[in-house]
Amino acid sequence: MNNPQVIRASLMAPGNTLPHFLESNGPVREVRFKMNANGTPDGGVHDIFTIAGRSDKPAGCMISQPDFSDSDNIIFRIPTSLFGAGLIEAITDTTIRNNVASDPSGMKAALGIKGHVNTNGNDGTVTRFGWKAQNKSLMIFAGEAYNVEMGVTNENFPTEREENASCATNGTPESETGFAVGNAGPADIVAFTAFMKFLDQPAPVCTGSACSASIQDGHSLFIRL
Repeated sequence: MNNPQVIRASLMAPGNTLPHFLESNGPVREVRFKMNANGTPDGGVHDIFTIAGRSDKPAGCMISQPDFSDSDNIIFRIPTSLFGAGLIEAITDTTIRNNVASDPSGMKAALGIKGHVNTNGNDGTVTRFGWKAQNKSLMIFAGEAYNVEMGVTNENFPTEREENASCATNGTPESETGFAVGNAGPADIVAFTAFMKFLDQPAPVCTGSACSASIQDGHSLFIRL
């Protein structure tokens, strides 16, 4: 499978350089900086590409692509698959808490499997989406990702990450629901939520003895554990 971050780079971000950590047959990657230039901790997501070089870049916008040359200062996350996300959203908080506490065979303890649920600071309910399980719902998850990773403001996250008046010239939110903005359908984040909610698992390419020995071993191990 071709990495869209590479395949689409020259079209979507013509004024940018393809970072060394992206490969056409490699994974989609999200990048963070460990430290800021002044030596303080960073840890936040940085846009891999910017609008620099695009024909629709506002006049006077001098935004530039982040500097990824210091390999020791960058860390990566490969986004997880979204299969079954709607089922995860449908699990009750009680079920999640009970599963964390349950270990009838003692196997979790023997294997060192442990952890705790992350919760919403306002109502105490279990959060479950995002790199730190910080988002409570797929809708919030979609809104955050659209803003943080793609730079598109939306009804959930209406604030621009780049507030330079020469660059942030669009009205916000840039994506919303409503005929008033010429959008007769749902907002993008609503469509993303529906996609994630109903995305099924991939169909097996083989079953039983038709599978390779490695696949059969993996299946047996999954069932046993």
